[in-house]
Amino acid sequence: MFYREHGPAHFHAVYGEFDMTVEIESGIVTGKFPKRALTHVLE
Repeated sequence: MFYREHGPAHFHAVYGEFDMTVEIESGIVTGKFPKRALTHVLE
């Protein structure tokens, strides 16, 4: 965890050149990910 970050609780996922952020409470996804990899991350 990065204690100096601000905003809602979230996590980052990286897959090759793709990068995304997922807010934990709302499930809002920011960024792009291939559909198959996105399914695994959100699971």
